[in-house]
Amino acid sequence: MSQLQHRPFLSKEIGSCQKKRARKACSGCRARKVRCDVLIVGHPCTQCRDNEFECIVKERKKRQMKAMVSFKEKRDSADFVPSMPEHTMLHQVPFYSFFKTFARLGRGTQQVAAGNMQQSEVALPISLREPCTNSTGDDLEIEFLKHKGVFTLPPKHILDECIAAYFRIFHSFFPIVDKVDFFNAYEGVNHDDRPLERQGPSLLLLQAVLFTAASFLPMEKIREMGFNTRQHARSTYHQRARYLYEFNYEPNIITNIQALLLMSHYYTSMVEQKHTWFWAHQAISLAQGAGLHHQSARQPKRKLWTRIWWGCVVRDRLIALGTGRPMHIISLDCTVPILTAADLAEAGDSEEDCAVKQVFIEFTKLCQHIEGVLLLSSTDEGLVQGQHKVCEAALQGWLHDLPQVARRDSTAQTCTGETPVLYRNILYLILNIVLLALYRTSQPDAPTTAIPSSQMQRAAKESTQIISELIESDLVGICPTICVTAVIPPLIVHTLVMRGSAEKCLISQTSLHFHTCMEFLKRLGEIYWHASFYHEFFEIVAPTIEKQIPRLPVRRQRSRHPATDENTPSSPSNTGEPTISNETHFDASNFMVDEQVFEDWLANCTNFHVFFPSA
Repeated sequence: MSQLQHRPFLSKEIGSCQKKRARKACSGCRARKVRCDVLIVGHPCTQCRDNEFECIVKERKKRQMKAMVSFKEKRDSADFVPSMPEHTMLHQVPFYSFFKTFARLGRGTQQVAAGNMQQSEVALPISLREPCTNSTGDDLEIEFLKHKGVFTLPPKHILDECIAAYFRIFHSFFPIVDKVDFFNAYEGVNHDDRPLERQGPSLLLLQAVLFTAASFLPMEKIREMGFNTRQHARSTYHQRARYLYEFNYEPNIITNIQALLLMSHYYTSMVEQKHTWFWAHQAISLAQGAGLHHQSARQPKRKLWTRIWWGCVVRDRLIALGTGRPMHIISLDCTVPILTAADLAEAGDSEEDCAVKQVFIEFTKLCQHIEGVLLLSSTDEGLVQGQHKVCEAALQGWLHDLPQVARRDSTAQTCTGETPVLYRNILYLILNIVLLALYRTSQPDAPTTAIPSSQMQRAAKESTQIISELIESDLVGICPTICVTAVIPPLIVHTLVMRGSAEKCLISQTSLHFHTCMEFLKRLGEIYWHASFYHEFFEIVAPTIEKQIPRLPVRRQRSRHPATDENTPSSPSNTGEPTISNETHFDASNFMVDEQVFEDWLANCTNFHVFFPSA
């Protein structure tokens, strides 16, 4: 007698855990691979009713024997090629997934009617609507994608501004796209009656670029695109790119990697499973499968592939640093050399572009040291102190060897444009959060609620000074999402100092730094959802801390709500410190936190990533 017969209750539990497949499903649910309840609720099913789809239930066709074709006839045909399973070729033929796209001849197009679109969007050229020939898409999938708006773009003049903003502000510090090739393909995108001379850019990559550019566009352009906030615009374009990727629309593996890396700059909610870590992992997996982690000196796209791989490394290190999750990339497994200026040089680069790209090279070198800091948490206790000294010496050596173009304190800077200034400051912000993580590992036995060390306070103070400069220079509006990661650790340090210190002078100064970081976080919250979430969290925590210390006035900030006066510039301060007003930032009567909840939160604060997953 089996064990299940001895324990009948176990067999019931096992049986109840097995989900039964529906005996019949409508065409829409079958195409989208979701469970259909047409047999339970009747026609139409719940999925089709909620998405306003036509619910069609087709009768099953009887299986028929396929026509037999003799091997001799196939062998004698001119198109005969000995077959090999695709998964075998993927693992045995180097770069097969990439090179297979060049073997396609005369790929047919699949036209999709534009339908009734909003005036703020236009139909795509046919060359942008071609699905992957290997995709399992059918008419229903195309209809679903069209219903989700993935085949629509902004008006041409706004599209031009989006592309320009992407390459002017974002591209140089994350150069994973070939600018020359992209613009050559982009010239084929037109909205008049002229025929297309060549295929336009990848729709997946274009939607990912629009998602990224939405962070930097002026609000009048965001509204002209049909959105009320930058968060709404980013969410819409990210969702469109996500649908294109999940429906296997893009055949080129390199293009998929580029789009996924851009999509990884998104954190939508605390309950979303497919957030920044997921998309970066997808990109890294595809890149390793394509062999981008190994040097390929003879390949014509070697420079681009090198840049893409280092883009994967950068995202992997920052996400691991911000979320506390393990790294996907280990340096010992990679043979790709460090980036050089020649690898990043592109036709049409301005002086500012070259300066930012040099900063990015130094950033990739810093990411190599981040790996050592992150590995300290899993190092044996007897080796931690020695490894800590090695990491600290390596970071000091990196800082000492920084070229002039990457130094924020250099008085002889020749390039003082807004993007070089922004990314120099970001480089130092990242250095400081790495130092904070390093200093925390040097005190593993210290109480979690203890006052941070003087080294940690110094790093947090320097970060706050940089943040203050970004606010005064009015550069917050073009800050990338990485700045959200950079402001959280200093905020935690300031919180712990205000909570535990007995020095009134130190508490007063730290409280001012705390509010400066809060203002920075609030402005970032107009662009990035997780920044607004963290700002609200610290707003709730602050009264619990401040009720024990003198209330400090903070900078009065004019409302920058997208629906009101988004474009009103902030007034710079001449003193280098936040402007003082008579208005308090928090009201303890409106926000109170339970003492025990607050103590539990403090007990985990010094991990820096337990409650603040961002990257």
